[in-house]
Amino acid sequence: MQIQGSTVVVTGGGRGIGRDMARAFAARGANVALFDLNQADLDETVRLCEAEGVKARGYLVNVTQEAAVVAGMDAVVADFGGLDVLVNNAGIVKDGLLIKVKEGAVTGKMTLDQWQAVIDINLTGVFLCGREAAERMIKRGKGGVIINISSVSRYGNAGQTNYSATKAGVAAMAEVWAKELARYGIRTGAIAPGYTRTDILSAMRPEILEKMTAQVPLRRLGDAAEIAATAVFIVENDFLTGRCIDVDGGMRLWPPMFAMMVLAAVSASAPTPESAATTRSKASRRGATRITVPPVITRTLLFVGWLAISSLRRHYPDQVLGSVSAFTLSARRSCELPVWLLSSD
Repeated sequence: MQIQGSTVVVTGGGRGIGRDMARAFAARGANVALFDLNQADLDETVRLCEAEGVKARGYLVNVTQEAAVVAGMDAVVADFGGLDVLVNNAGIVKDGLLIKVKEGAVTGKMTLDQWQAVIDINLTGVFLCGREAAERMIKRGKGGVIINISSVSRYGNAGQTNYSATKAGVAAMAEVWAKELARYGIRTGAIAPGYTRTDILSAMRPEILEKMTAQVPLRRLGDAAEIAATAVFIVENDFLTGRCIDVDGGMRLWPPMFAMMVLAAVSASAPTPESAATTRSKASRRGATRITVPPVITRTLLFVGWLAISSLRRHYPDQVLGSVSAFTLSARRSCELPVWLLSSD
């Protein structure tokens, strides 16, 4: 989709990542409509976007209220003539342990209010805005793009039962909507930021920030502008839909990479055809037992492994790909498995 001249709606656009989203699209010639609950924040973001020479307007919209979302989307259509992109960015956190225990005694638990507040904004708000934006895109007949802001917390983060549930949910919504809305020319996507430098994180103590960045292979926090650049990429790439892109400095890199490295290492131990005779000779001298597996069985095992890795790729597409190549190439070198390692000596 061409961004210049399009209309982009950003929820939670008053500050933080939402403001950077709005500015990124405005810098590329898009008109922007901002939903937020803070008028002062809206006014400042509108001012920054208008400085790029585009049309920008702010709307006081509570995304948890159906009537407010409907009215807000209608106002955008009336003011801009339609909408092309929705960035579902509005969200909050209300962290807490499911059950808090001290010295064997339960001292607290996550309250229903903590749960519901996050569900209402992060999940219901995304549903309502996505539904209403899609309706207007379909009626207009020119397609569109819907982007949900997820988080690496969607994999499960201690102390964030409510938040993790919502962020997993909005990523799933993007995939569902991709399947349902493609026939109308509407694409979807999700972005899962890692630790990103916002006003909240910037106010934390240096030692806490140090512990956070220690979990990131790139050893730094992300910038909101980098998250915004990912949203721009999704809009401009017309062949991308239904995928969630992790922008986390590699936080989620290690588990799948470790597993794939183990697979590659095991497969690499398979002898080449040229060394088979030598390997058998050494094994016989040690009194080892070597089992030669027929090619059809080896191919079957490789196929099953491929199916398992394909499943992993749904969650770790970029990380798995390189190691899978190494695994496949090394495994193809021989039809014999190195089970002589189980010999009696």
